[in-house]
Amino acid sequence: MEQQAAGYIDRYLGAKGKGRTKLRSEGVILASEVHRAGVDLCMSRATEFSPRIKVLFRLAAKVALLAHGSGSPELARFEFSLWSDPDGLAEYERSRDGNEG
Repeated sequence: MEQQAAGYIDRYLGAKGKGRTKLRSEGVILASEVHRAGVDLCMSRATEFSPRIKVLFRLAAKVALLAHGSGSPELARFEFSLWSDPDGLAEYERSRDGNEG
């Protein structure tokens, strides 16, 4: 899941114009899937403290940012998941600042 999200981010950042438009719908689905994987880990007693949760939430937020755009209300649920991860939130904020406009 992490490789899929990282690959999407690389493809999106390397695309231009219509290429990015085509990738947005893929990103919307992928962001939800990655976020769901993080939630699933949180909900299991065996994995509820896994460091992978933070990684998945960070990647989901970054993919959602690219797919939805920085001013989108859809970002709220992805951003909310980062509040308990100050390092992840700071990393996401830097990504968001770099994608304004």
